[in-house]
Amino acid sequence: MPAHAFTRRGKPALSALLRFPDTYDEKAIKGLELEIQLGRDEKVDYDPISRLVDINTWVNGGKMTADEYGAHANISKSDMKKFLRQIDVMNDFLEFVNAPGAYHIAQDLKIQGIVESLATKLQKCKDDDDRQDMENIVFANILMGNLGDRVRAIRDMCDYIDASQHGDGEYVDEQLDIVEQVLEKLEDMPQDTAVSTEFIRDHVAADDDLKNEQKASNEKARTKAGNSKIKNGQVRSVHDSLSSLEGVDMALLSKLSPEQLDDMNAGLDRVLELAAKLKVKIENLQREL
Repeated sequence: MPAHAFTRRGKPALSALLRFPDTYDEKAIKGLELEIQLGRDEKVDYDPISRLVDINTWVNGGKMTADEYGAHANISKSDMKKFLRQIDVMNDFLEFVNAPGAYHIAQDLKIQGIVESLATKLQKCKDDDDRQDMENIVFANILMGNLGDRVRAIRDMCDYIDASQHGDGEYVDEQLDIVEQVLEKLEDMPQDTAVSTEFIRDHVAADDDLKNEQKASNEKARTKAGNSKIKNGQVRSVHDSLSSLEGVDMALLSKLSPEQLDDMNAGLDRVLELAAKLKVKIENLQREL
């Protein structure tokens, strides 16, 4: 079945079921199909990957502009831009596994949620090298099956990659070494044999040693990120305390009862005591640096 015939739940495209006069061109038929299936009146959900494949065929294939497709399918311009970015990621993934255009692999591996999250994270990469590293690391983790709760795992993993790219680089270096090994496995297949979901499962993901190495690297990055979060929380606590004090309205103090003023004054004494201890500790640490 051609790529443009992908539809929800494996059903054939509407244009394959209807007969049109010879005066209708392919673009007009497709526009009518989109309006019936995805238009405002009776919108029907496409399978997520099939929708990306269809947009790729018609928009990236040059048969329709993005605006034309969006108008027929009731897709906003902002959503169309998101879909086009997701298509780029999906195609990059299939290039990574040496199976360009094999969209059934993307469907079998159910990568739509991953593609959506990754496409968003990639926008924050500072250059093409960082973008490629992030894609390759995520793609290798997809193939090895080390993602668990996939959407959440992708968001966290991309954060680890970003922190490593702007930090010591340890996590990225570890993961890129694993990427190389995964790519070698993908290349180690009989000639004239197409990459398949079964090959990925049986000859890539089945390597328990490599899977555990990748998993250990992810766990180390997760622990490091957690420690960083705890450390940042210490700084945030001081700023939160300052914000709370700044929120006190001096003009209202005269309205407080004597008991309330006593309570507030006792609290301020405690704040000053703790602040003084913290300040001494911080200054001592700074002198040691």
